Amino acid sequence: MQQDRVSPRPFLAIRRFASAIAVGSVVLSSNAFAEDAPQARFTLAQLVEDDGSSERLALSGKLRMLRQRVVSAACYLQAGIETESSRETLVGATAEFEKITAALEFGDTDLGIPTAEERRRTLAGISKINELWAPMATLAAAIEAGNGSTDDVASLAVQSADLLDIAKRLVVQINSQYSGQTSILQSDALTLDIAGRQRMLSQRIAKNGCLVSMGINPEQSLMEMQGASENFDTTLMALRFGMQEAGVQPPPNAEIADGLNVVADNWSAMSPIVADLAAGKTVDSVTHGVMLQKRNQMTGNKNKVVGMFSEA
Repeated sequence: MQQDRVSPRPFLAIRRFASAIAVGSVVLSSNAFAEDAPQARFTLAQLVEDDGSSERLALSGKLRMLRQRVVSAACYLQAGIETESSRETLVGATAEFEKITAALEFGDTDLGIPTAEERRRTLAGISKINELWAPMATLAAAIEAGNGSTDDVASLAVQSADLLDIAKRLVVQINSQYSGQTSILQSDALTLDIAGRQRMLSQRIAKNGCLVSMGINPEQSLMEMQGASENFDTTLMALRFGMQEAGVQPPPNAEIADGLNVVADNWSAMSPIVADLAAGKTVDSVTHGVMLQKRNQMTGNKNKVVGMFSEA
């Protein structure tokens, strides 16, 4: 995707986010960074280390990425693209989603959450997520077993949108409940947020690329794919080179810079396929397989980069 054709909207989203940080809070709107932005106000004092608080914050946010990953893997599996890998991804993402929701409710020392949740409002949010997740899990299991259909994939995508709204609210609730014990630098808060969101964006791009090819809500899927691609392209540039006017600093060390270069290489291989889909060109299954592989590589490499940013 050509840099000079990127819309200014992602830049404005970064600047709005940075401006909010500058006055002592982080305001996340539904327009900033597409659908992954929870509609809430967060203080900078969010990063906590005791009672599993930081793990609860991180894992509740991860549910949104996994929701994308489940639909993406189901779509590729139903389309017969990289079936072994797609099935493995679908099974893994489904299991991880359920493990995280159980950990948030009952605790899980393996995930760094030593105690069960006690607050009624948070428990109500987890219960609603489980309620919405149940029919999605049934559809995912049917597709995984080879008994699904294109209509099942379409239903899975629609139901996941309802789940997103509740998942956003749960993130808001958990942040409100567990944040406020320690603080991080304003620029670090922005950088970590951007780096973390890129994992979701790579899943969203591949998911909608598959939905477009299968003719599932093609106009909406195309619009979402283009928006996610635009955001990913712009935020990756900001992370690699800095964006001083938005408060994003260049990489703090060579290791992170090298990690971001690897992600950029993954994106360079994936973005032309996205551009072809956006232009209405027919993309064969082999090319879709390449996009799927690059998505998985990019997500894995972004996980490493986010870890390095956190340590730095």
